[in-house]
Amino acid sequence: MFPWALAAKTITAVARRQGRAVDLLYWCTETFRNAHDNWNYDSETNGEFDLLRRLKPLPLKTLFDVGANLGEWSTEAVACFPTADIHAFEIVPATYAGLTAQIANMGAVNCHDFGLSDRDGAATLNYAPGNDQVSSLFTVDRIHDVPFVQLDVAVRRGDAFCAEKGIDSIDFLKIDVEGSEHLVLDGFGSMFDEGRIGLIQFEYGMVNIFTHKLLVDYWPMLESRNYRIGKLMPSGVSFGAYSPRAEDFRGANYIAVHESRPDMAALIAKR
Repeated sequence: MFPWALAAKTITAVARRQGRAVDLLYWCTETFRNAHDNWNYDSETNGEFDLLRRLKPLPLKTLFDVGANLGEWSTEAVACFPTADIHAFEIVPATYAGLTAQIANMGAVNCHDFGLSDRDGAATLNYAPGNDQVSSLFTVDRIHDVPFVQLDVAVRRGDAFCAEKGIDSIDFLKIDVEGSEHLVLDGFGSMFDEGRIGLIQFEYGMVNIFTHKLLVDYWPMLESRNYRIGKLMPSGVSFGAYSPRAEDFRGANYIAVHESRPDMAALIAKR
């Protein structure tokens, strides 16, 4: 049997020392931990695109890309589900212009120049002109060392949008809105309550410190609506019960699958 107690004692003694060698060892272990925990926002390697590809055997009809940025996720969704109805929402005007230019030739993607939230109307966006990935309805300047300016933007409730478009259910709801994920879910009303959203992908990271919405909030909110939750990893979704140890703010994505879609859960579960 491996002498774990002795190993822990030795590691502790080494860690308490000062010097370049210890700093290098710390950097190596931190890098290993980041990779192990999938603190990775590259969709090609963190499991996001693989998730779409795993679901290809299923006839998904409606996909929402909320916080579409320049359309990277929507582009992959079109490749996997060329006949699906895909809606891409981008709240930042400058980024929306880039989105429409990027996917101008993709007739399967419907672009919308507003965000989804828990209400219809105007909102104030903290916009970072130098970084198209960190704008938020919340104050996040303590996380990102870039200048922010405030913009007036439009938001809509998801259920109102779906009623207008005649959308009764959503197969895949991907949300990447820098801390407003809970507002998007609240805005879907009965669609969310009744499980008419098959799979939900939402981000979790340091911004959740400032929005005061933790995994301990998401887990019961989703479980009470009969969703099964897990962290997205490169090898699939690690479904399981809530653990306070998961509150590490290391991101990046969590997945919730409704109990009515065991076909989805079976395809995406971690191997």
